[in-house]
Amino acid sequence: MLNHANTSNGILSRVGQIQDIRLGGRIRVVETWYDDEPASFEGFDLWVCHQRPQPVSPRGWLYFYSIHMDLTQTREALLANLHKSTAKAIRQAENQESLSCAFNTAPSEAEVAAFVALYDASPRTHGQDPMDRGRIQALHQAGLLHLSSVSDADGGVLVRHALLNHEHSSIIQMFVHVSKYLTAKDPAEARALGRANRFLFFQEFLFYKEQGYRAYDLNGWYAGVEDEKRLQINQFKEGFGGRILYGFECEEALSPRGRVYLWLRGLKQRLFQPEKMKEIRRRREKAPRLSDEGEPWAKRPPSANSEPTSL
Repeated sequence: MLNHANTSNGILSRVGQIQDIRLGGRIRVVETWYDDEPASFEGFDLWVCHQRPQPVSPRGWLYFYSIHMDLTQTREALLANLHKSTAKAIRQAENQESLSCAFNTAPSEAEVAAFVALYDASPRTHGQDPMDRGRIQALHQAGLLHLSSVSDADGGVLVRHALLNHEHSSIIQMFVHVSKYLTAKDPAEARALGRANRFLFFQEFLFYKEQGYRAYDLNGWYAGVEDEKRLQINQFKEGFGGRILYGFECEEALSPRGRVYLWLRGLKQRLFQPEKMKEIRRRREKAPRLSDEGEPWAKRPPSANSEPTSL
C-alpha cells in the first residue's frame, strides 16, 4: 500500500517534490508535480511545475495534455474501457504468448544504470538523445523512480518501463520505456513487441491499483494536428480508454539569476529557434475540442466515459 513517509536524504521534504542542479549547473531548480508545492523556495532560482491545476505565473506557462487512467475502477471496468484492438492485443499476449511481468519499486543504482544503458542502446526514434544521467540519478535518489519489465516464456526481456512514483498525489506516471521496436527484424516481431508493451501497461494498471494508487498518468497527449508520429502515439494511448485531461507546465523565477536565465532563454528562442517558438505558441492555445468546464481533476477522479476537463 501507499507509504507517505518522507525521504531521508534531504532531497525531498515530501514525496512529489524533487530538486537538482540543471541547465549546466548554473540554475538551482525545485521541481514539483500536480498540486504539490515546495516546503521552501530558499536557495532556488527557478520553480518548475508539471501538470499544475492552475498556472503559478501569469506568463511562464504552457498547456500540457495527458491521459489518466482511473485506477479506482474495477478490473472488469478497466477491461471494458479498452479499445477493441488494444483489448485483442492484451488478450493474445496473456493467453497465447506466456508473458510475465516484474515490478521493481526500489531499484538499486546498478539496476537504474542498466536501464539507462539499455535506453541509450535501443533508441525509440532515430537521433534520440542520450538519457540525462544527472536527472535520472536525482529522481532515483528522491525515491520517485520505479522500474518494470515484461519477458517472454524463455525469460528474455521484451520491454522495460521507468515510472515516476507520486505517492503524495496517489498517482503513478509513465516516464520512459525501452524496447527494440525500432530495430525489429520484421513486422511480426514489431507487432509482438507492441502487444508486449500493451500487456505491460495493463498489468501496471492492475499492480498499482492493488497498491492503492488512484490514477495512472500516461504522461502526454499531443493536442496538435501536424505531427503524424505524435498522433500515432496518441492513438496508442487512447486505446487504453482513459480520460484526456489538461494542466499547466509552469516556470517561475525565484531569484535575479532565475529571471535573467528565463529572459536569455526566451531571447535565444525568439532569435534562433523558430520551430521552438511555433511549438510554444501552439501550446499557449487550448485544443478546440476540450471543454473549459469542470473542477480540477485532482478533486474529482477521472472517469473513462466522461468529457475532457481541466486538471
